[in-house]
Amino acid sequence: MDAIAPVNVYSYAGELGFPAFEPGDRIDLLVDGSSAAVAVGIDDLVPLDTELALDGGQDATLTWTPTAADADTRLRVTVDIANPGGTPAKIVCEAPDAGELVIPAALVDGLLDIGWSGFPSVTLIRQSSDAVSTDEGCFDFAVRSLVALSVEIDGLISCSDSDDCPDTLECQSDLTCG
Repeated sequence: MDAIAPVNVYSYAGELGFPAFEPGDRIDLLVDGSSAAVAVGIDDLVPLDTELALDGGQDATLTWTPTAADADTRLRVTVDIANPGGTPAKIVCEAPDAGELVIPAALVDGLLDIGWSGFPSVTLIRQSSDAVSTDEGCFDFAVRSLVALSVEIDGLISCSDSDDCPDTLECQSDLTCG
């Protein structure tokens, strides 16, 4: 593969068989024919929730089907409640792939206090990864399964235009009915 400028990202654009790997399969990143980084095949990420509720003063809980206990995977979670040009605050964390993540009420309150805009979301990424430095440079290698869910905030109605809003409200520039 050739690096894609300007940040030298490598991405395979060819075709792979499906599935490209099985959970637990060893996947090697080769640099000049030598193994440089190793990840393992992962299970698809299956959330048990359809959305994440953010309520002031309460913990927020995400649940998913965990992977096997001996799997070398982690879960990365990003809660972004100001997607289309709103405030740049978000919660980002990495957790064991154990099937549940609780976001403490203090973090939920801090995020809600900053403000939100329309179409808030939470992204969950299960990944197996490795990083290595070689004579060719530094390589981060990851095998990922990604799921995006909506976020429910009491009083928030997201909109693309005023037709999405109740009769007495109009769609604002931050994509909320107001």
